[in-house]
Amino acid sequence: MAANEEKSALRREAERLRGLLPAEERQRLSAAICARTAAYLSRQEGRAGWPGVLLAYLPVRSELDLTPLYEWAWEQGLPIAAPRVVPGTKRMQAHRLRSLAETETGRWGLREPRPDCPVAAPAEIGCVLMPGLAFDREGGRLGYGGGYYDRYLAALRLEMGRLPLLIAPAFEVQLLERVPMEEHDIRLDAVLTESALYELTESALYERRHRTREVER
Repeated sequence: MAANEEKSALRREAERLRGLLPAEERQRLSAAICARTAAYLSRQEGRAGWPGVLLAYLPVRSELDLTPLYEWAWEQGLPIAAPRVVPGTKRMQAHRLRSLAETETGRWGLREPRPDCPVAAPAEIGCVLMPGLAFDREGGRLGYGGGYYDRYLAALRLEMGRLPLLIAPAFEVQLLERVPMEEHDIRLDAVLTESALYELTESALYERRHRTREVER
């Protein structure tokens, strides 16, 4: 099976499995995962670029509900931004949010910050919560195929010379033994589920740093 066909098949199956979670169970698991994520972020004091603006996606359909994490961040005084697609492009910008009331429904029925919300500069981003359909325990991520986050992270890396903290709150059912990774794909620092915290191993962290240096040359 070709790489693109394999990814398409994995996306369909991952979305099917996530969609099988009953709504009440999804809310219960979301609250547990948000609590684990908040605890993880609380331990990142002193990390380069942290604290900073937390770039958090706005969930749709059967995605994990991040509302408890937004509320925790606002209570802590941690600024939050959410992605908004730049009209006429395949790129996104991070717009600061003071409340979920500052969002609207954009293209494809996705929630986005209103256009009058201020843009967060790349140097302000301390952490990105990465959406996705499937993940693995080595920080592998299978996105939706649009490439928006890939392009955004590439721009951040070029401007800042480094990547911010990259984490993915996810349901355990979204974990695969191995996510197919290509040369340009970036591994996450951690995947947090209702069952465990899966952090990037030293070998995978070395690989990511090595790739970052290669891109900067």
